[in-house]
Amino acid sequence: SNEPQCIQVRALALQAHAGAYLPVLLDANSSRNVCTALRLLLERLEAEAASVRRLYYYTRPRGPAVPYGEHLVAYRAAHATSPAVWLPYLAVAMLVALWHAAVRHTPLGRLAGARSVDYLLQVSSRDHTFDNGRIHRDFPSLAAS
Repeated sequence: SNEPQCIQVRALALQAHAGAYLPVLLDANSSRNVCTALRLLLERLEAEAASVRRLYYYTRPRGPAVPYGEHLVAYRAAHATSPAVWLPYLAVAMLVALWHAAVRHTPLGRLAGARSVDYLLQVSSRDHTFDNGRIHRDFPSLAAS
């Protein structure tokens, strides 16, 4: 989504001028993908009501997940961000690990805000990939769009 309030867009915006190229994989979901999938599901429900069952799908743009850093590169290009500094990935990874240790093993962990930041940092340092094979099998036109 390009909506400024989207959590993914806000995270990229915070790193627009200074951020690390993170190699962790990220499936960038978007409201367009969800809307397209919902439209296809509703069309099928109308045409083949008896064949529809409860099933949860995960959607993303066509193609494989890409490194988070690629999303930051694209954001910077789209917003003509200048100056933009790349922070060393190893230094950022070490700071994330240090923050996590501090939250887990010091009184800092009693603060809800510190735990929330730790959670977001931990999530951002893990791959986010999902198999979209099922929705693409059920809706081939979605895979091609």
